[in-house]
Amino acid sequence: MSPNGGHGIYGAEAAARHHFGKSAEDLTIDEAAWLAAILPSPRRYDPLRKTTFLTRRHERILKWIDRQSATPVPIADEEMH
Repeated sequence: MSPNGGHGIYGAEAAARHHFGKSAEDLTIDEAAWLAAILPSPRRYDPLRKTTFLTRRHERILKWIDRQSATPVPIADEEMH
């Protein structure tokens, strides 16, 4: 994460580029779930610094996505990032 701590980052595209170095269109489901997990406070949380709170929230989001889709979504290993 840049030294500005996420300040001035607005929107999914800017967040994808800031945190993952790619377009929002190119995010994996796992990466998109990490971005969604920081939404309670994007200035406070960083998806690359995985706290217990963010990890639990990320897993709940992936489970919700899985229930909404016909294809199961695997919960990726944190070390893949």
